[in-house]
This record gives sequence, C-alpha cells and structure tokens, in this order.
Amino acid sequence: MTEVVELEFSVPSRQSKGFLRRVRQAATLQRAMKLEFTPETIDAVAAFLVNYVTVPETREAALEALMDATQEQFENLLEAAAGGPGPLSTPTSEAS
Repeated sequence: MTEVVELEFSVPSRQSKGFLRRVRQAATLQRAMKLEFTPETIDAVAAFLVNYVTVPETREAALEALMDATQEQFENLLEAAAGGPGPLSTPTSEAS
C-alpha cells in the first residue's frame, strides 16, 4: 500500500493583494510544463508552490513533501495557486 504524504497548503484568495502576480507566475509555470517538462521546470514549480505549504512547516520538509505528493495533491495546489477553479471575473459597478 502506498503511503500518502501529509501535505497541507493555504493560498491567498482572489481578493488578496498580489493576485495577478500569483496568477501570472502560475500561468508561466503551467505553460512551461506543457512546452518542456524538464527537471528545471519541476524545480521551478516546486519553488513556487512551497510558499503555500503549511504542513510540513519547514521549507526543506515542504519541498520533500511536494516531491512525494500525489498527482492529485500537486494539481490541486497548482490550481489553487493559479486562482482556483472557475472563470476569473471582476466586479462590475452599477450605472447611476
């Protein structure tokens, strides 16, 4: 039986400051993974995602946990860091 790695993460919401920076970086990494899935790309994705890992607590342990993560854990974290599922929209103002 395969052991599932304990990996918890927390990403800022869409309303948190820096949203576009996070989405831009996530989009850049997602594109790089589609174009050229190399060890360097994997390292760059892990370095980005480790910022959102809350368990394990140390950066080194968090990087190890990311490398041992399941595909589902990895995809969930990348999706969350990219702004979560669903279309991006901005609030509209009502006409006066």
